[in-house]
Amino acid sequence: DADGSGAIDASELGSCLRALGQNLSEQELEEVISSVDQDGTGTIAFEEFLSMINMKSDPVDCEKEMLAAFQEFDVGHKGTIPIIEFKKLMGEMGDPMTEQDMKRMLAEFQALDRDTNEVLYPKIVHR
Repeated sequence: DADGSGAIDASELGSCLRALGQNLSEQELEEVISSVDQDGTGTIAFEEFLSMINMKSDPVDCEKEMLAAFQEFDVGHKGTIPIIEFKKLMGEMGDPMTEQDMKRMLAEFQALDRDTNEVLYPKIVHR
């Protein structure tokens, strides 16, 4: 809700979904909004947004997709990928991460092997 209106319009929804790696057309965004817009305002209120997320979310599929993406870079099949590949992959999945954000996330999940400087991606996927 970039403008503080308490609701998300098509432009704001598009920005949010692009950050998650989804690039919907203007028409598709309007269709998503109308599918959950219970009060007919042409925007999505917070409660409607939560409803949309609950309808569209499938944590198992998301987990499988993330795991498959990381495994593409796990040449040795050890459950690790080089930190540079991790940063690149995270950028491809959504907005590129700053170095500080990446370090904070890896520390929070205890997902950096300091000996090899590789990311222990199962700790992130199975959080």
